[in-house]
Amino acid sequence: MGFKEDISSDFSAERFGLVSGSASNTLFPNVPAKLARFVAYSGNITSFYIGKSGQVTYELPPGVDTGWFPVVEDNLNTMQFRNSSGTVDKLGFWVQF
Repeated sequence: MGFKEDISSDFSAERFGLVSGSASNTLFPNVPAKLARFVAYSGNITSFYIGKSGQVTYELPPGVDTGWFPVVEDNLNTMQFRNSSGTVDKLGFWVQF
């Protein structure tokens, strides 16, 4: 049994979303989250970099998925992303809260 199966039964809602690349660090939207998962679109040109305050936690090349991880401060907007392609590349997110 994986991480998600161990703890996901306590969450009452899910939300999916998509963000476009940004050459500068950009906050994720204001989305409540206890667990999150990111996936970089397989047709992207470059990697996405995800983290907090300039510290990269995840590098996601095209087609790569982070798997489930806990969101420490219960909201995606405490995390940032960047991608050198500008708005061409896409990053999907799936959260439970």
